[in-house]
Amino acid sequence: MKKLTYLIAFILIAIGLVGYFGWEMIGAAEQSWTNLIASALGLIMLIGAIIANKKHAVGMHIAVLGALFGVLAIGRAASTGFDFSKASTKLITVTSVICLIYMIFAIRSFIAARRARS
Repeated sequence: MKKLTYLIAFILIAIGLVGYFGWEMIGAAEQSWTNLIASALGLIMLIGAIIANKKHAVGMHIAVLGALFGVLAIGRAASTGFDFSKASTKLITVTSVICLIYMIFAIRSFIAARRARS
């Protein structure tokens, strides 16, 4: 699960950096620091993965908390009515979907670990 966490963290960091530095390429009207939110979520997950090397449960829970924030961000896209003509809606949706997929795998892993203990 740690390898998946590293992978997802780096993907989210890349999405945020592309959104911020490549804002013209993705069709945004202007450069905005809010495009770095995906990178911040990826950084939280990366920190969780690093902590998981010493304290597995704590680190993985931190990573899942970062992913939860990413999933909750879909509310921002919903407030625009999922207007995919806006670059921000595309970035938020991609970030949320990636975080949701990660959370599904993480929850399955947590359930398997609990069953293995009992």
